[in-house]
Amino acid sequence: MRWWPRRRALLVVCAANLCRSPMAEGMLRQGLRARGLQRQFTVASAGTHVQSVGRRADQRALRVMAERGVDISRHRARPIKKVRIERFERILVVDRATMESLRKQLPGEFAARLGWLMDYAPGGGDVNLADPYFGPESGFRALYRQLEPVIAGVLDEWCRDAGPAG
Repeated sequence: MRWWPRRRALLVVCAANLCRSPMAEGMLRQGLRARGLQRQFTVASAGTHVQSVGRRADQRALRVMAERGVDISRHRARPIKKVRIERFERILVVDRATMESLRKQLPGEFAARLGWLMDYAPGGGDVNLADPYFGPESGFRALYRQLEPVIAGVLDEWCRDAGPAG
């Protein structure tokens, strides 16, 4: 019988689960595939205030990601209350409002798992990741550029001790 190590699991959370968290999730998945580690990690996303459960990611997010070779077309919005939260060892949050909402929605024992996605940005800075939803498509392009070094930082830290999948 072969022993399978437990997969490390990471959840990204925003408000509606339509742009910021799905984009980050897609970029993380792509980065794991590039490193040959997709079988060792579980990456997902959710929202604290999902109005349309099952809705696809915002069309602007889909276009921007597709332009960069990241396919998030299978993404469907889901609320945090529909997530088996105990599976995730780390929950990365995109802004203060989302963090406040999560702290109210999650049982206290999960508080230690919460962290800021922007903590992985080079040089630190604001914990709030701008929400492009109410603006033009250029805001989604700016979000992608802002996420690139952040996602690289997450992957560098999380994959440091992981070898290639076998």
